[in-house]
Amino acid sequence: MSSAPEHAPTPAPPHWLVDVLWACAITAIALGLRLLPWGQLKDPSGGLWLFGDDPPYHLRRALLAYHGWPSVPSVDPAVNYPHGAKLIWPPGLAWLLAGLTKLASPAAADVEQTMEQIAAVLPPVVGALTSAL
Repeated sequence: MSSAPEHAPTPAPPHWLVDVLWACAITAIALGLRLLPWGQLKDPSGGLWLFGDDPPYHLRRALLAYHGWPSVPSVDPAVNYPHGAKLIWPPGLAWLLAGLTKLASPAAADVEQTMEQIAAVLPPVVGALTSAL
């Protein structure tokens, strides 16, 4: 008499792997939701619409950081013109934008357009990554 071989139960995946998979799924969903309005940001000339007063200035500061890499200016002569003013914002965003633009456009061709596109995608990506925390 032969009996069918008994199979050991399949072990469950480790808990940390399940947690990582959930975090990845939540991050992907968050990124997808944050990028939904992407089509509304494009203008007919190929640029991007910037809403509010802060985005153009942060792009300006990142552009200054790009040209003076790796330093980010802490004083801008265009603020409180003609005397200039010390900037109150930390340099992280400008430095990150300038660095990513250097990587994406090392030949300095279309620097402003490349930086605009990176700046439009960066907040949704950072926001999605924070949802995994």
